[in-house]
Amino acid sequence: MARYFEGSRFKNNPKFLVVIIPEREGEIMKDTIIVMKIGGSCLTKADSMEKLVRIINDHKDHHVVFVASGFSGVTDKLIDTANTAAEPNGKYKEKLSELKALHDEINKELFKGKIIHLENTADFINNVIRSLEEICEQISDYGMEKFRMDYVMSFGEKLSTFMMAEFLTSQGFDSVFLPADQLVVTDNRFGNALPIMDFTKRKVQRQVAQVIERDAYACITGFIGFNKQGYT
Repeated sequence: MARYFEGSRFKNNPKFLVVIIPEREGEIMKDTIIVMKIGGSCLTKADSMEKLVRIINDHKDHHVVFVASGFSGVTDKLIDTANTAAEPNGKYKEKLSELKALHDEINKELFKGKIIHLENTADFINNVIRSLEEICEQISDYGMEKFRMDYVMSFGEKLSTFMMAEFLTSQGFDSVFLPADQLVVTDNRFGNALPIMDFTKRKVQRQVAQVIERDAYACITGFIGFNKQGYT
């Protein structure tokens, strides 16, 4: 059985949803897995990210897994970008430039004086923008489909979660970025998919369990998955 708490129940936490598996009434057992769902607004500043470090230090006897949303407002910006690409002569490249600038600014804020981590994250941002440009070109050429919109929206969580994992690494923690479209297998209802639990459970056991077993911190994207044909 799992317990669910608002983050305020935990010392030094931002506004998180906390899931504890397994649990014993009245205490959190040693080696318990604590899954923390983090809102994107908690990840945009260095001092907010540092709260993650305090959480880890507060739960040294537990296995902490982080699941992150996209940065505040980014999902709406991605939807707007995709819809702009679907318009005749839509200026989606301007929207992509705005998205890149937003994440570049967060990158600079998080990794002041940490050139390796700054460059790692800059490379990831650039790769994401290139992928977004490719899918927006498809939308512009062939029109909007639900699977294309889902794919565009997935990049908000990928950006924020990668940056969270990189920040923890910069603080000396062994952290692993795990995009959920490599973990969560869903049905084919794009825009409103449900997970297929048997397949998802096997993937989580293989990939997340490996991270936990080496006492590392899994940083998993929220919101996204992929179907059995490989579409996000």
